Amino acid sequence: MREIRQEREICNSLRGLKVQNWVGKVTTIETNSDGKGVLGIEIADGISVATWNNAVSDMYHHTLIEPGTDFYNTISNMKRGQAIKFSGSFASGVKGACIYEESLTLEGGLRSPDFVFGFSTLSY
Repeated sequence: MREIRQEREICNSLRGLKVQNWVGKVTTIETNSDGKGVLGIEIADGISVATWNNAVSDMYHHTLIEPGTDFYNTISNMKRGQAIKFSGSFASGVKGACIYEESLTLEGGLRSPDFVFGFSTLSY
């Protein structure tokens, strides 16, 4: 139940889907098979915000980072474990959830949720 409360706490603290100047540490930084940037940031122990990692899943949310952009160049200089400040928007949820969680299993979504997120700014 601790994990369900974590999602509720995040939802209750949001005033819309956009956030500014949150802090976290980089957990995923890679490119997908299309060369687009994939980024994940841990915002609390076991809780992450992340882009999708493939174009099919990202069809509606548009979170993947386009190569050749300034934003892509910024993340290409980052490292796993690096502390950063970021802004962006959560993807809206489905089936009563306020934000979209991307785990493939219920257990994964409860124990270590990964919320779909579109990044707009980063600084480190």
